Amino acid sequence: MVSALLTAAAGTAGLLLSSCGDAGGPNGSLQGELIIGDEKDATMTAAMTGPLERVGACIGIGSVLVVWPAHTTWESSTSTLTLPGGKSYTLGQELETGGGSISQKTLAENSKDLAQAFAECNAPENDDVWVM
Repeated sequence: MVSALLTAAAGTAGLLLSSCGDAGGPNGSLQGELIIGDEKDATMTAAMTGPLERVGACIGIGSVLVVWPAHTTWESSTSTLTLPGGKSYTLGQELETGGGSISQKTLAENSKDLAQAFAECNAPENDDVWVM
């Protein structure tokens, strides 16, 4: 079960969007099975804990699609995600991360690259996305 301080994230996400990305939100692109964010688009302070899982055709936490930080890698042969700094997780392994929740629709409206990535992931359109 994914647990998150989504109330805190929802309360701060609107404020944080005004200071990140050129069009009012984070930007990123699909790289293999990961959506990778641009270098330090936003700073959000909520927390989420859950298992590393597939969300559509991409990798997320629980059932939540994630925009992973720049320099995150995915090794498909071992199903291993490696975050910047070297910490690695395999599918099904529990991880705790900081970030915040933003509606997929808002992110897609502000970034053509993210809109394309969400479509290629086949993720549910009305779900929120976790941005690290």
